Amino acid sequence: MKVAQYLLQRTTEINQHQQTFHRLFYFLEDQELLFIPEGESWAAIECIEHLNFVFEHYLPQLKAICISDASTTEQTEISLNKSSTLIRKFMTKNLGLWQRSIRAAGKVKPRRLQKHGHKFSPQKAMENFIDDLDQLKKIISIIVSSTTLSNTKVNTTRPLLKIRSVTAIEYLIPHIGRHLNQAERILNGGHLSREQQSNNPDLIYPTSAERIA
Repeated sequence: MKVAQYLLQRTTEINQHQQTFHRLFYFLEDQELLFIPEGESWAAIECIEHLNFVFEHYLPQLKAICISDASTTEQTEISLNKSSTLIRKFMTKNLGLWQRSIRAAGKVKPRRLQKHGHKFSPQKAMENFIDDLDQLKKIISIIVSSTTLSNTKVNTTRPLLKIRSVTAIEYLIPHIGRHLNQAERILNGGHLSREQQSNNPDLIYPTSAERIA
């Protein structure tokens, strides 16, 4: 695949994720963002917090690759190895077998699950997410233009497991879509809970503060 074509596809994909995020999260109150519907383990904003933790792990490594002193070899075409193809397939939600849940590494789980009682700002989580998506687009444009940078290894969140930087990109982008889909499902569950409380419309999310604590 031509590098220009690859960049266009990945940038378009990230832009679509940004649009989905704006559609889902803008104008929501904290109680909606923090509510955990019956049958769910996370709140919608915790899906974003999880993605922020994943970015916190990968983006510094990818940025370091971009500014490394190593001599690079420019490329006009990019090839994705089997690992890159499989990891994208694994993280894409609408592929039957791959719809099953994936256990997140401990350090990228929402802080509520890492440290009981920890509180965070939903607004700050959203701001960080927006900034990270913009950074990711810039990083991709640099890395995929070079054979050397594309093949440089990065550490995953799993101990001792390393992957190529371009494979990390193929993991990160569909991973965003996977958790935005999860967030939409959670928010829809919250809307349903509100509708079912027709006898007491002022009591929208009676246990949200307790469940997120």
